[in-house]
Amino acid sequence: MQGRGRRILLMAAGAVGTLAGGEPPTLPLVLVLWSLGITWAVLGWRRYIEPMWVAIPLGVLLALYSPVAAVEEHGWFYAVAIGTAAAVMAVSVPARNPVLLGMGTVAMFGFVTAAVVRYFGDTLGVPAALALTGLFILGLALVTARLLKAARP
Repeated sequence: MQGRGRRILLMAAGAVGTLAGGEPPTLPLVLVLWSLGITWAVLGWRRYIEPMWVAIPLGVLLALYSPVAAVEEHGWFYAVAIGTAAAVMAVSVPARNPVLLGMGTVAMFGFVTAAVVRYFGDTLGVPAALALTGLFILGLALVTARLLKAARP
C-alpha cells in the first residue's frame, strides 16, 4: 500500500510539472496543487509519508495556499478556499492539533477578508463585514479553546 501512495504523489507531481512547462491555465494548475496538498496530508495522516508531524502540515499548507492563485481570476474559488480552511479547522479540534487550527484560522481570515474586499470594496459594508468576520473567528477560537479544555482529563 505504501507503494501506491508514492505512485499517486509521483503522478500528481508529474501533472504539475507538465502543466508548469509553459504558460499554463491557472485553474487546472491550482486544482492539481490543491488536490496534491490534500492527498499529501491524508497520506501523512495515515502514516504512508513519514514523519507525520511534517507531512500533515506541509500538505495542509499546500492545500490552503494554492487557491490564492485562482481566486483573482475565478471568484467562485473563494468558496473552495474558505471550505478548505473550515475543514482544516474542523479536523484540528478532534485531533487536538493547534498547528492545524492556527493554519486554518489564518487562511480563513485571509480568504474571507479578500472576498469581502473584492465584493464589497466600494461600500461602507467593508468595515462592518470585517468586524463581524473578526468577531466570528474570535468566537470560533474561544469555543475551540473551551472544547479542548473540556476534553482534557
